Amino acid sequence: MKLSFEKVNKILLGVTIAALIFRKGNFFNSYIPKPFELGFVFVCVSTLVYLLTHNKIKTFFLSISKHIWIAVVCLVASILLGWGIASSFMRIPTTLNTVLEFGTFFIGLCIFILVLFYTRNDHRFSKYYLYALIVPGIYSVFILIPTFVPQNLLAIDGNFVGLTGNVNIVSKTLLLPALFFVTYTLFPLKNRWYQILFACLSIMTIGLLFWIASRGALVGLAAGLLFTWILFSINNFTWKKTIFSGVIILVIVLLGFLLTPYSRKQVVLTRILYSDAVQFSQVEIKEKPLGSIVKESIVKKTTKEKGTITVTNSEHVDSKPVVIETRFQIWPYYIKNYILRNPFGIGPNTHIESKITNTNGEYVSTGPHNTYLQLLLWGGIIALGGFLYLLWSAFINLRHQLKQNFLPNILIVATALFALLVTILFDDSLSLYSLWVILGLALNKWPHH
Repeated sequence: MKLSFEKVNKILLGVTIAALIFRKGNFFNSYIPKPFELGFVFVCVSTLVYLLTHNKIKTFFLSISKHIWIAVVCLVASILLGWGIASSFMRIPTTLNTVLEFGTFFIGLCIFILVLFYTRNDHRFSKYYLYALIVPGIYSVFILIPTFVPQNLLAIDGNFVGLTGNVNIVSKTLLLPALFFVTYTLFPLKNRWYQILFACLSIMTIGLLFWIASRGALVGLAAGLLFTWILFSINNFTWKKTIFSGVIILVIVLLGFLLTPYSRKQVVLTRILYSDAVQFSQVEIKEKPLGSIVKESIVKKTTKEKGTITVTNSEHVDSKPVVIETRFQIWPYYIKNYILRNPFGIGPNTHIESKITNTNGEYVSTGPHNTYLQLLLWGGIIALGGFLYLLWSAFINLRHQLKQNFLPNILIVATALFALLVTILFDDSLSLYSLWVILGLALNKWPHH
């Protein structure tokens, strides 16, 4: 088979996306790029050479809709404007971290544009790029052998982080294969064994997400599964189909929870059932039965006196300082002190010290912990508007395509995008590359078979 220059670039982009499974290390400290970043540089250079040698510059710009280009330009220009204002008039220094923050955002935006360009006339690669995002699903096998998981895939507290070193990254990464496997479980396939395989993979991946116990990812998973169920049910609606698909999803989730190691079940229950104000450490809950954790969350009698919450049950009385969920302190802090005072933003100066503490009295990591607030902080309402316009265009396109052909891959892109948009409510995620890839796939056409 003869490979054209363009096809080689398409394949290289797919390999680069698959390399997102590896996110260990910090460039800020080591200056060592990760495989994805190396692949990104190769793709960009190779694309530039291809465009120049084949006289495709005009084709490149015309391949993407004018309104998408306008939204992208507004997004970037507003951030640069905010950055300029912060540097020139507010005397906010530009640090290396500021430059790297903008750099990771710009890489994500470039990947978004490359996905749009390389899937414009070969919709098969929309499917291949989606499959590349599913590669982290291979982690799911570790839920079957938790005691044999290599130590380099675990955090100090025993939490699973894979080749990322960060629970927030790995949990968002696993959302995509989880929704992929669940969706293919719902669709009737010619070979029933494939459907059983997808059901098993769904259970394993969701079990691993419970192991990680990231509340943002679990909320995103719940939102994605609900969205999947709704869209699947309303297509050729029947009550039998709706109830049956709902039961399948519920059983998958329950079996995923049962598959989770016992100590991680304890952690995930406290993460789900308790607010930050009464979070228990793993040491505190080590001896607690699961039923006791659930009972205390439902039956507990709480009284707020002189800055404490008193939790009373038949076994003990426990008092903890009254500390609301830290994000409910972080969000108002950044809105009041920076966003409302700077309508044009202050550029990629995300990590301005907030000095907000958590339950244990430790300073929480800086930044607004919300991507939509992050956009307002960087470039004001214009930046947020540009991003929201891209999202609106993506869902309009997906709605149109699902009406024409209700296919699993299109549904997966729609639900994955929706789930990620929920999870980024809890983190600064402009550098979440999988989000930009999914957004690019959501704005393009898909094969009709």
